[in-house]
Amino acid sequence: LRAMKDFEFMTPLVEKADSKDTAVRQGSLLVFETISGSFATLLEPYLASVLPRLLSALSESSSEIRNYGWATAKVILSTLTAQGVRMNLPALLHGLEERTWRRKAGSAQILGAMAFCAPMQLAVLLPQFIPKLADG
Repeated sequence: LRAMKDFEFMTPLVEKADSKDTAVRQGSLLVFETISGSFATLLEPYLASVLPRLLSALSESSSEIRNYGWATAKVILSTLTAQGVRMNLPALLHGLEERTWRRKAGSAQILGAMAFCAPMQLAVLLPQFIPKLADG
């Protein structure tokens, strides 16, 4: 993990997640999935930069990118702690304000999955995100 920080491994990886090339985006999602599974909670501070790209992948018109996005989301959510939920909720709440229905739906589904990781944190924030879910 120290080497990842020293060599700024996440910066080019996050940039690749924004690529127009489908294969490059799939590769970056696969790397996110792999390092999330390997480093688990140690990667939580970096998720703030990954989550917007993940939400973007979930809202893609390409089913291949969406499938890679969901696979990555499942691995990330399986290792997320209550602190990680708290750190990454702002990005998800922002995703609920998006205009595209797929991005909004992806944010809502990830919030639902996070309810199993940190139910108390989400219960406190229900008044914030229920109106955003209700807006069409």
